[in-house]
Amino acid sequence: MGSYYSFTCKNPDSLQLEERQGYYRLAYSYFVGDDHYNNVEEVSTDRFKPKGDSSVIICYNDSFPSLSYLKEVNLSLVRAKTSIVISLFFILFITAIYFLTKRDHSS
Repeated sequence: MGSYYSFTCKNPDSLQLEERQGYYRLAYSYFVGDDHYNNVEEVSTDRFKPKGDSSVIICYNDSFPSLSYLKEVNLSLVRAKTSIVISLFFILFITAIYFLTKRDHSS
């Protein structure tokens, strides 16, 4: 079970850093074995200050290499956790509506 949560960190094989109005757009790619993965992150200029292309380190999941994040920022995991919390609230809301509705089906 612990191997699902292990990450490997390395420099990306290719990186494009583009500064836009108020944020940076980082497009990076990396190889794991023979498989090639691409990802794009948009990061606020307040949260990320690039120090050069070699300072960007990505971390990817050993079991699911398409799941990656920037080590300095870690936005992908924050988004995943946020999605899980929102989904749980939605399920709780639907369950509460189900139990609060009248379900008398007698004729």
